[in-house]
Amino acid sequence: MRPAYYVARIDTRHTIVQFDERYEIRRRLGLPADGALSVETAVGASAYALLLPFIERGLAGEQGEFELDLPDSTGVVHRVRGNYVPERDASGAVTGLTAVISDVGAQRHTEQLMVQQQRDIAALVENSPDIIARLDLSSRFLYVNHAVELAFGVQADQVIGRTTAEAGFPADVAASFEAGLREAIESRTEHRLNLQMSQGGKLRHYSSRLIPQFDGDVLSSVLAITYDVTQRVEAELERDALLVREKVARMQAEAAARARDQFLAVVSHELRSPLNGIQSWTHVLESYLDAESPPVRRALAGIKTGVQQQVRLIEDLLDATQLTAGKMQLVKQPIRLQPVLQSAVSRVAAAAEARHVTIELDAGQNDGHVIGDAERLEQVVWNLLSNAVKFSTEHASVHVTLSNEGGDAIITVRDTGRGIAPEFLPYLFVPFRQADGSRTRRAGGIGLGLMLVRRLTEMHGGRVVAFSAGEDKGATFSVYLPLEWKKQVEGSFGESIRSDGEQAMVSLEGVSVLLVDDQAEARDALQVLLEQAGATVVALDSGVTAVAYLRDIDTAARPNVLVCDIAMPLQDGYLTLQQIRAHEKEHPGLSRLPAIALTAFTQREDKIRVLSSGFQVHLAKPADAGELIAIIDMLARHGADTLFAVEG
Repeated sequence: MRPAYYVARIDTRHTIVQFDERYEIRRRLGLPADGALSVETAVGASAYALLLPFIERGLAGEQGEFELDLPDSTGVVHRVRGNYVPERDASGAVTGLTAVISDVGAQRHTEQLMVQQQRDIAALVENSPDIIARLDLSSRFLYVNHAVELAFGVQADQVIGRTTAEAGFPADVAASFEAGLREAIESRTEHRLNLQMSQGGKLRHYSSRLIPQFDGDVLSSVLAITYDVTQRVEAELERDALLVREKVARMQAEAAARARDQFLAVVSHELRSPLNGIQSWTHVLESYLDAESPPVRRALAGIKTGVQQQVRLIEDLLDATQLTAGKMQLVKQPIRLQPVLQSAVSRVAAAAEARHVTIELDAGQNDGHVIGDAERLEQVVWNLLSNAVKFSTEHASVHVTLSNEGGDAIITVRDTGRGIAPEFLPYLFVPFRQADGSRTRRAGGIGLGLMLVRRLTEMHGGRVVAFSAGEDKGATFSVYLPLEWKKQVEGSFGESIRSDGEQAMVSLEGVSVLLVDDQAEARDALQVLLEQAGATVVALDSGVTAVAYLRDIDTAARPNVLVCDIAMPLQDGYLTLQQIRAHEKEHPGLSRLPAIALTAFTQREDKIRVLSSGFQVHLAKPADAGELIAIIDMLARHGADTLFAVEG
C-alpha cells in the first residue's frame, strides 16, 4: 500500500537528494537507477511549475506550507498538502530543503468511504426486518429501528428514552425483556430469551439476543436484536404434532393388528372346535356303521372331506394374515423331500378318491436335502395337489415328480384338467383372484392357496413357475428349491410321529386318559373315540375340576396321559398344567404327567408357547384320530421326559 505522505530532500540545483519513491519513479520514467533526478523530471513540467515558487522560497531560507492540485504524469489531479523547511550547513548557508507532502484527496476519499459505509450500515439497520435497539444501563432505549413499528405498532421516536413498560409493550413482554436485560448487564455476557405476543388474533413468537457493549473495559450499553421466529416455531410445533399423530397412528395400527390377531385366534378356535367334534364323531360312526356299504362309505368320506376343506380354509386365512403382517417364521433344518411329498399325497388322498382321481408319485432316487421347514413345504405341495385334484375331471390322473436340476430340487405337479386361460396367468398368484369368480363357478375356494405357495416358496429361497397350454389343457406347477447335499439326514432327538390313515389304529388297552375340554360335543366325541380304542377315560369340563381331581385321587389311580384344551373359561390350559406341575413338585413321589394340548390355537407362536409351558405335544383341532391315539400310546409308554416331534 502506498504511504499517506512522502518526504523529499532537494538541493539548490532542484535535484532530489532523497525521496521515498525515487526508485519507483526512475523505473516508471525509464531512467537509470543511479544519478541525479531533478524535480521537474520526477513530477513533470506542469506540476514542477506549480511547485517552483515554494521551492524557491525554501531555498531562500523561508519555511512554509501549501495546498494545491497537482497533476501526475498520467494527467490525474491530486489534492496535496505540503510543508517545507530549509536545510543549512554549519555556517548557516542554505544547502537545500526538506518537504513533507501528503495526498489530501486520498485521505478525504477514505473519509468519504467511511461516511458512506456508516450510511449503508444505518440504512441496513433501519430497513432490517429484525428489531435492532440499543439500551442504556437503566433499560431505556437509546436507539431503535423502524422494524419496531411494523412488529409492535409502536413509533420508533416515541420509544427513545423510555423502558419497554413505559413504551406501551404488553406487561408480560416488558417484564421478560427487562429481566433479560438485567441478566445481560449483571453477567456482562450475551443473554437470549424467547417472547410471545398476541397480534391481530394470532400468537407470534420472537427470539431476542441481548449483547453487552463496552467502551474499553467499561460496560456502556446493551445491543438488543429481536427476530420474528413465528414461522420456525409454527413449523416445529407442526412437526411435533405430526410426530404425535404418527405415534398415535402407529399405536392405533398396532392395537388394530393385535385386535385382528386376537379376532382371528378366536374365530379359528370357534371354527375348529365344532370341526373337532364332527371329525371325532365321524370316526365313532365308522365303528358302528357298515363301512362296506357304498352310500355309508361315501357319506363318511364326504364328511371327512368337508372337515378337511374347512380346516384348509381356516389355515389359509390365518397364514395369509401372518404373511401379510410379516409375522410368519420358518423353523429351518436339513430335510429330505420324499417324506414331505408322501405326506402331502397322503393328506389329499381322501379328496382324490372321492373324485376318482389317481395320484401318481415319482420321487426318484433324489438324495439331496433342502434347508427348510418341513411343515410349510408340505403345505406348498398339498396346496398344489389340492388344486390339481379339484380342477381335474373324474377318473383323471395327477402326476407328482421330484427331480434335480443343477443346484435345485424340482417338485412338479401336473394335471390334465381345466387348465389356465393365458390372460389369467399373470394374476395366478395374486391373492383372492380366481379365473372364475362368478356365482356359478364350478370350483370352491377363496383364492389364497397359490399366493401361499409362492410366498412360502420364496421364503425358502426358491421360486414357483406355472405353465398351461390353455383352457381344458391341464396345468403344470414347478417348485424350485435350492439343494443342500448331504449323505444322510442330520440326527434329531425324539421320535417323529405321523399318522397314516390307511394303517390300523393302535390299541390303548390299559391306558388311562384324563380328558379336559369345556365343549361338551367335542369332549363326548373324544371320550367315545378313545374308549373305542381301549382307553379308560375320565372326561372333565374345566381346568379347575381337573386340578382338583388330580389332587384328590390316589397315586395308583393317576392317569397315564392328560389331553387338555387350551381356551377354557375360568382357567385356561396353561394355568391348569402349571398348577398340575406345581402339585407334582410338592409331592416328589409323583411322576410328571405327560400332557397333550389339543387346541384350536394353531399358529406357530401358539405351538411355541404350548411346548414351552410344559406340554409334550401340540395338536391342532380337529385332530386326526389315528394320530391322537398313536401319540397317547407313545406318551403312555415313554412318559413325560421324552421329546416327540409331531408333524402335520
